[in-house]
Amino acid sequence: MIKCVILDDELLAISYLKLLCEQIEGVEVIKAFNDPKVFLKEIGNIDCNVCILDIEMPGMNGLQVAEQISDTKKIIFTTAYKEYAAEAS
Repeated sequence: MIKCVILDDELLAISYLKLLCEQIEGVEVIKAFNDPKVFLKEIGNIDCNVCILDIEMPGMNGLQVAEQISDTKKIIFTTAYKEYAAEAS
């Protein structure tokens, strides 16, 4: 079972990502966040193996968040901005 957590500052995007994840067998969305600071405070206590992170967010971007997450979690970046493609790889 893949347990994932979503971080996106837009509630509509969170809803869409949850809908997409629920359509994939073996994927469960454990929790969703719309604030990077709250996400970072709680992620250490959540049993998940995948984090879906938006890159462009106010205050702290998804790349900065990813740098602070344990190496044991896989990260999937989402963004509407193509200029982040090389930086996120």
